[in-house]
Amino acid sequence: MTNHHLQIIHARSMQQANESKVFLQQAVDETNANLTREKRFFFADPNIAAEHSALTDDPYVFGINLHMSPQDFIATERLISCTKARCTGVDFEICKRASIGHPNKKGAIAYAEAIYPFL
Repeated sequence: MTNHHLQIIHARSMQQANESKVFLQQAVDETNANLTREKRFFFADPNIAAEHSALTDDPYVFGINLHMSPQDFIATERLISCTKARCTGVDFEICKRASIGHPNKKGAIAYAEAIYPFL
């Protein structure tokens, strides 16, 4: 991947992150508005900033290596599971890389810190 491709990926990722926050908060607000009691749902935003996105030097989410292998620590086990599930073609390729965009250890801590105040 070239730097140009990484910039495109970054821009699209930031757009998805920003729009997701807006729509998730909207869904929470609409759900709470239909309740007869106090608010029961909350949106816990981990605020994972651009400097901690995938493909950075300090990611909070799993990315993908330049040779297209996933970066998570259970990739080998997941490959076995994908094979056992008889995934084929594109489904197999997606299955192998299912960790992309999901929180790594630092990201999980950010999520926990965002959720804790609502408990």
